[in-house]
Amino acid sequence: MIWKFHARTIREEHAAEHAANELNHQFPRFEEAYRALQWLLARKCDTIRCKYRIVNNVKYHLYVQAPNPLAKTPWIAVVFTYDDDMVNIIDIMAGH
Repeated sequence: MIWKFHARTIREEHAAEHAANELNHQFPRFEEAYRALQWLLARKCDTIRCKYRIVNNVKYHLYVQAPNPLAKTPWIAVVFTYDDDMVNIIDIMAGH
């Protein structure tokens, strides 16, 4: 069996970077959960089920990662675009 492996580069827009920094202060385990989400997006953004909307011929995806009460991680929602080489995270939200 041959395994095909491809991980895209993760890029954060300024708004997403700012939001991640703020959320990291609000939720003690946000960074761990967000890193896991980035890992998932880098490898499976084209196969995970998420909502999307097309604006000016650009397909914007919305993915919500569920919270984990046992691990005490918040839900995290990201808006992103992607191509063959990169996932561009536009914005991030999180909550309990």
